[in-house]
Amino acid sequence: MVNTDRLTLNDGFSLVRELVEGQRLMLDCGHDSEDIVEVTWYKENKEKISSSSSTILELNSAVTSHSGTYICNVNDGVQSVNSSSVIVRVYKKT
Repeated sequence: MVNTDRLTLNDGFSLVRELVEGQRLMLDCGHDSEDIVEVTWYKENKEKISSSSSTILELNSAVTSHSGTYICNVNDGVQSVNSSSVIVRVYKKT
């Protein structure tokens, strides 16, 4: 059985999610505009993880290297908005 944790990022505060290796995490940018052109996810505010029109980033079968701070940027063609950040901590199974 795969344990899934879905987290929607809201403006104004940072969140922390802790997982054990093998768990699945879904991060949702939480933007509800119908005019989304591009959603870009970043790790540590610099490493581009993905870029698409989907507001969801899935980390399947998490490993310790997935640990870090994630943020998404939503661009609707008019403006570009960053989400609040989420700190992901992935621990080894014991």
